[in-house]
Formats: sequence, structure tokens, C-alpha cells
Amino acid sequence: MLRAIRTDDYEELRGWEAPVVTWKPPTPRRQRRTARLLAVLSVCCVLGGLLVLVMLVVSAW
Repeated sequence: MLRAIRTDDYEELRGWEAPVVTWKPPTPRRQRRTARLLAVLSVCCVLGGLLVLVMLVVSAW
């Protein structure tokens, strides 16, 4: 339910500070997922480069 913000609500928040967010080391599962994603991207880049080379050779023939 929505309600109007009273001035005493601001008094409660006056000394409030945002919690500190700490960096968490990656979990093994996330590391595997990232490694697999990088492997797929690198294979796609290699295949794309080969395709461009083949197209250049065919067009120059």
C-alpha cells in the first residue's frame, strides 16, 4: 500500500549509509562457463577469418 512520506522518515534515514559491496571470487562453475564462452567465441572468430580468406581467394581468382 502506498503512503505519503513523512518528514520523520527522513530523520531516520539521515545517518544511513549504503552497505559496502565486496568483490567475490568467481566460483568454479562460473569459471567453466566463462572459459566455454571464450572458447566458442574464439572458434567463431577463427571460422569467420577463414571464411573471409576463402572469399578473398575466390574473388581474386
